[in-house]
Amino acid sequence: MHIHKTHQTNRIEHPSQPVHIITSESVAGSLRVGIYGLKNVIGFPDAFSVGPLWKLDEKTGQDARKEWLFANINSGETADDYANKFRNALLQIEDISQDVPIYLWFGDNAEEQTGLRFYLNLLREKKNEIFLLNTTQLYKKYFAGDDLAFFHTGLLDSKILKRFFEEEKDNEGLTEEQRIDYLEEWNILSETTEVLRVWNDGRIAAAPEDYYDALILETVKKLHKSR
Repeated sequence: MHIHKTHQTNRIEHPSQPVHIITSESVAGSLRVGIYGLKNVIGFPDAFSVGPLWKLDEKTGQDARKEWLFANINSGETADDYANKFRNALLQIEDISQDVPIYLWFGDNAEEQTGLRFYLNLLREKKNEIFLLNTTQLYKKYFAGDDLAFFHTGLLDSKILKRFFEEEKDNEGLTEEQRIDYLEEWNILSETTEVLRVWNDGRIAAAPEDYYDALILETVKKLHKSR
């Protein structure tokens, strides 16, 4: 994969240390706070539940996604800022040394599950041992039952993330068969044209653009009544 190296800033600064990859820069910050001495944390600056995924590992697809996001989503940042942060995250992943473990953090939701498959695609040529930390399943294991209606790693504070890592860091890594399965799923996702995804029955599913409209209206009505 060819990456244009203009405007690069944050490269991997500690190449001999393990690498953690997580969707969201803010969650990456929580991870750094929770786990003392963590050197390499890549917080991917995107929300993969919305926007096109078509050819996202190529510049053509990245440009198409950027154009769609800034035509439809008010994120509060400029298109250039978004593009530079996205590119820098790709460069950091490209820089990962072949002999360090990689930890991928994600929850059971469309945003993080899509990100997981994208990261594994970016890592497809690397032979590193990869460990998956599913925060939804870990939260159920350590704190709750099976009745979580919605879950995102961003809901967890740094102390909980620290506990998950300490308890689970020595588990078995991702098998070659699992990597192949995830890559096949990404290949399918990267050829789709839908712009909204949901996590449904353990799978990423496309949804119509008005999927959340009724929920949003109902929430607005409740807020209005409460005031």
